[in-house]
Amino acid sequence: MTAYFIMFLISEFFAVAMLKIKFIGRPDEKGKIQTQTSVILKNAVFFLTALPFFVIAALRYNLGTDYIVYKHLQIPEVMRGINDRVEFMYRIIIKIGMAMGDAQWVFIITHFLIILFIWLAMRESDDLCMSIFVFMFSSSFNISLNIMRQYICIAICVYATKYIYEKKIVPYYALVAIGTLFHTTGVIFLLFYPLSRIKLKPMLPPVISLVCFAAASVARMALSFLTRILENYAHYMDNDKYDKNDTQYDLVLVEFVILAIGCFVDYLYKDPITDNKLLKKLKLPKKTYIPVISDAMQEDLKFRTYTLIQTFASVFACLSGIIPNSTRIILIPVIGQIIYVPMVLKRAKKISKDLYIVITALYILAYFAIFWRMIINKNMGETNEYHSILSLL
Repeated sequence: MTAYFIMFLISEFFAVAMLKIKFIGRPDEKGKIQTQTSVILKNAVFFLTALPFFVIAALRYNLGTDYIVYKHLQIPEVMRGINDRVEFMYRIIIKIGMAMGDAQWVFIITHFLIILFIWLAMRESDDLCMSIFVFMFSSSFNISLNIMRQYICIAICVYATKYIYEKKIVPYYALVAIGTLFHTTGVIFLLFYPLSRIKLKPMLPPVISLVCFAAASVARMALSFLTRILENYAHYMDNDKYDKNDTQYDLVLVEFVILAIGCFVDYLYKDPITDNKLLKKLKLPKKTYIPVISDAMQEDLKFRTYTLIQTFASVFACLSGIIPNSTRIILIPVIGQIIYVPMVLKRAKKISKDLYIVITALYILAYFAIFWRMIINKNMGETNEYHSILSLL
């Protein structure tokens, strides 16, 4: 476990350093700062924040239940031409990795792709330090060590999410399609583009979650019907290994709290830029404020999109008692929190500094609780005790 905390601290160090070197320049003769963004330096330090996570993932050895399964079952099967367990794109990764040497290269390439797309997605974050914290303590990183091909899919799809609020439907669905070729659960992201256009009342998503929690038994019948259609996943139902019919109340609470806080902040938040009444009072010509309004509306759609994704996380958690192997399903939308939580905190800070402090504290406590519960206590995916391939040298 010590290796994970050192990894996290080094990454956060680089994230803080990036803030300090954001601009370079000297005052001119009038005392004004002539600043210039150092793009190369900023990008270099940005990707240095990702390096500790990649190194820890790439050097792992016999870490996680799926590591053993892939090394001794799925990778050998793919190399023998047996393809019924692994999706098309991951079969290519396996063959490339094995051509480079051995199975360890498959794991290295896998996490190169995961970390790359997660960090590309983090470019959209309002607070890189908080995004890294969420990635670590939401248990997402540890889980990624275990559900590898699914997490490539998740990483690609969360990166693609920016095209929803940029209103670029073709690149969004193209990337989701690629992600789905790594793992079929990516089809969930097909819903987010059309649903993000629906503007709900701020406090409605938590209500939807509570209704789903109450109606879980009805939803189970619908899920049973769906898995019969998707034959590859039919074996997950009524299976003692996966279908434990056990509601994960810890995830229900944490995911609901994260959603409820975000919706509460959205309810309180009023953006003066998009307030039509204020603009009418100012009597400004349209050409002066239309570009500003356009940016503000995109930011509003971005917040609405990630609220939608978090709603799915909360709903899936509320339905965990009826979803086979539910943790894997819940964690698909949870990754959106690397963008969602910093956005909520940014809005909270604009409302009130005290509100910002309280919500930040609540988020930190919630993430510490879920990390302790899932990784330290339950050792989910058996990634608790880190083992490095360097120990074999």
